[in-house]
Amino acid sequence: MKWTISHIPENNIVHIETSGTMTADPLNQMVKEVIEAGKLHNARLYLVDHRNVHVKMSFIETVERPYELDRLHFPRNSRIAQVIPETHIELFRFLETVMLNRGYHIRVFKDIGLAQEWLTGRPPTVRVVAPSPR
Repeated sequence: MKWTISHIPENNIVHIETSGTMTADPLNQMVKEVIEAGKLHNARLYLVDHRNVHVKMSFIETVERPYELDRLHFPRNSRIAQVIPETHIELFRFLETVMLNRGYHIRVFKDIGLAQEWLTGRPPTVRVVAPSPR
């Protein structure tokens, strides 16, 4: 899995774009880098664009995601908006429920503009434009 991490200063959002095959180990490495970016920018809003990934994680790895975030010290006072492809909607909706049950503020979207609006509580002032899914 590959990723890029950037900062949207207008809304103080850490923006993450992923591509390739998602497995647990690279995902954990990405989370470590995302935590550092959040600290660097004093940000608590995370926009994660997973529209270009193929997920290869087991049911157990999915259920354990909030425990991994706890282990990595991901801040609980954060908001996470994940933008996902239609092909993975059921998996990410399940993950959303698991994460909510563990106290994380997370929501899954198919539209990046709606994700930004949920993060900030207002329509986006800067719209993230990403390439169309392949």
